[in-house]
Amino acid sequence: MKSIKLNHAIILSILSMLLTPQLSTAQAIVVQFLGTSDVSVQMIDTDGDGVDDVESNCYENDLVDPTSGEVVGTGLDCLRDIVANEDGSVTLISNIFFDFDGFGLISSEGTTTVQPLLTQSALDAGLTNGTGSFSDEDTIMFGTGVFENATGNVRLSGLVDLTSFPNEAFFNCVFEIAVDGDPAPNITGGGEEAIVVKFLGTATGEDTMIDTDGDGEDDVESTCFENDLVDPNTGNVVGHGIDCLRDITPVEDTNGLTLTSNIFFTFDDPGLPNGLISSEGTTTVQPLITDSALDAGLTHQTQSFSDDDTITFGTGDFAGATGNARLSGLVDLTTFPDDTFFNCMFIIRANRIVGVKSGSGCAIASNNYNAPSGIINYLMILIAPLLIIGIRRKYLASNY
Repeated sequence: MKSIKLNHAIILSILSMLLTPQLSTAQAIVVQFLGTSDVSVQMIDTDGDGVDDVESNCYENDLVDPTSGEVVGTGLDCLRDIVANEDGSVTLISNIFFDFDGFGLISSEGTTTVQPLLTQSALDAGLTNGTGSFSDEDTIMFGTGVFENATGNVRLSGLVDLTSFPNEAFFNCVFEIAVDGDPAPNITGGGEEAIVVKFLGTATGEDTMIDTDGDGEDDVESTCFENDLVDPNTGNVVGHGIDCLRDITPVEDTNGLTLTSNIFFTFDDPGLPNGLISSEGTTTVQPLITDSALDAGLTHQTQSFSDDDTITFGTGDFAGATGNARLSGLVDLTTFPDDTFFNCMFIIRANRIVGVKSGSGCAIASNNYNAPSGIINYLMILIAPLLIIGIRRKYLASNY
C-alpha cells in the first residue's frame, strides 16, 4: 500500500512539473520601436548604477512584435551628442531602454548613423531619414528581471520622420537584440501578421535576365545575389533569396544612391507556407559613418519602404498574394559586386499567408522551442487519468 501511494505521488509530481508553463527561448528578440512622440529632456542612468549621469532628448513609444502587431512593452530612446554634417548626415549616441512586459528591461548604448532618404516612395509615406547602428562589441549596458547581467548587442535599422525634430518625431525602427550566453526569452516571433526574415550572407553578383511580373517572360537584366533566408528569432535557415539590383543611380549633392530591387523570397521550411514571394521597390543606399559599424566590416545602410503594394507575384501558398515588403539593411559594398555581404532585415506583409500555424515557421519559428514540451504536455493530459485509474484498480485489487 505504501508503494502504491509513493508511485501515485511520484506520478503527480512529474505531471505537475510537465504541466507547469516553461519559459520558452529564442536566439534573438526582433521588435519595432513604433509611434510618434514628443521630446522629454531628462537625466538618464546609462550604466545601471542607480545614478542619473547624462542629459538626453528622450522619446517614448510602444515596442511592437512585427510578426503579430501586438504591443509587448515600452521603449525609451534617449539621444545625445547629436552632430550634423555638411552632407546632411547626422551621428548621435543613443541609449535605448527596452522594457518588456512581464520580463524585464534591457538598456543598450550605441552610435547611430542618420541619413536622409532619397526615394520618392519613402518620402510619400511621410518618412525623411534612415537610421543604422551595429557593433561587434557588447552594447547592452545592463538589464533587470530575466535580463539581469545580460550581455550582447543590439542592431538598429530604422525609418523616421524628423520634420519636427527635436520637438516631435515619428519612429518605425526595427531592433534585433542578441543576448549572449543564455537564450533570450521568446517575446517576439509568435504571430501571423507578417514574416520577418533576414537575407544573410556573402555573394557575388551575376548579370541575369529576370521575370519581374510573374508572366513567365524574362523582361529586364539585373545584377543578382543569392543568399540564405534566416529566421532572426532562431537563426534557422528557412529558404533562400535572390536580390536583383538595377538602375543604380548616384544622387546629386548627396553621398548616396538609389536603385531598383527585385527580390525573390523562396520559403521551403516545413513549418511555413511554401512558395515564392516576389517584391519590387526602390532602395536608398548610403554610407555608414560610425566607427562601430565600420569596425564591424559594414559600409552602407539600405532602406526601402512604401505604403503601396510592392509584391508583384507569388507562387505556391503565396499565389495571388498582395502586400508589401519593408527593407532595413546593413551591407559591405567594399568589393561590390564581388563578395558583397548582406545583413538585411525584411518585414513581409502579405494578405494571403495561407496555413501559418502558431509555433512554426519563419516569423514564428521561435515558438518551436516549445514544441517538444507541448507534445509531452498533451500526451500526459491524456494519459494521466489512465495511469491514476490503473493505480487505483491495483490498489483495490490488493486490498479486497
